[in-house]
Amino acid sequence: MKRSWKSIVSSIPSVAVALLPSFSCPSCWPTYAAFMSVIGIGVFDYSEYLLPITVVAIVFSLTMLGWQALRRKWYSPLILAIVGSIIHIVGRFKFESQLISYIGIGSLFIASIWSAFPKRRWEASRLNCENCPPKI
Repeated sequence: MKRSWKSIVSSIPSVAVALLPSFSCPSCWPTYAAFMSVIGIGVFDYSEYLLPITVVAIVFSLTMLGWQALRRKWYSPLILAIVGSIIHIVGRFKFESQLISYIGIGSLFIASIWSAFPKRRWEASRLNCENCPPKI
């Protein structure tokens, strides 16, 4: 369980960057400006940099999930994360749809939580028990 929290933490940058445009309402500008100044970026038109920053953060998250998938030989959460990342990028930057974008973010978040849980391992004795009919 020690290493499982790392997969959850690795998804935080991509989720945070993906949610940045939703803070662009006028009442959220002071919070957004404070956040950008904390990470060393002054207030400016960030829209041209949003796609590369989002892609870098998502690649970082997918790399961590991929590393964990290779180590555990369990690829289902990684596949969900890849699909969610594609949905988010296409929804946010191609169709400019917040609903599609949030579906992608939700898929990425669910995949990171899912990968944190241990994979259920079936014992050979459970599959070949004496009371079960023989498999042909």
